[in-house]
Amino acid sequence: MVKKKEKQLYKKKNVVGFKKGYTPWNKGLTKETDERIRTAAIHISEGLKELYKLGIMTSDVSDETKRKISKTLTGRTQTFETRKKKSLTVRHMTEDEWTGFSKRDKYGIEFRHARLNALKRDNHQCRCCATSEDLVVHHIDKNKQNNELENLITFCRSCHNKFHSENITINNIFVKLERGNI
Repeated sequence: MVKKKEKQLYKKKNVVGFKKGYTPWNKGLTKETDERIRTAAIHISEGLKELYKLGIMTSDVSDETKRKISKTLTGRTQTFETRKKKSLTVRHMTEDEWTGFSKRDKYGIEFRHARLNALKRDNHQCRCCATSEDLVVHHIDKNKQNNELENLITFCRSCHNKFHSENITINNIFVKLERGNI
């Protein structure tokens, strides 16, 4: 009988969650406005760092969690400051070292014009299978700066992937086409 009462008393003292109508003591308080919250945040942060060092906690995230996060964030745009912070983190830089976002256009404006000319020359069709869907323009000599029309060829993404995975030369591609091997 005594043990049952002890358990009930223990449960009452260590209430998990909040009762309806009661306001938690820290509601509305932040690190900036309250010293208790500030010190608690520092202690928690130091404790987590120690757990990561010891290998007790890891920052590995499962594929399922990544998928859920991606689904949640789909369609949201990030502020300039958020993008800048991520850029600094990935590059391991300080704000003073930061030179701006990396250039996504690694081919340059000349390639964009040459690409359109190559697509027109090839009638907007893959030179291997003659499809007109999901086209890419490939540099024959693999030099991204050489945007001469003779150095460009139009592939669909599927044939382009086969071209790279099988290490085929441009001369062999037309021989394989005649034989029906692609």
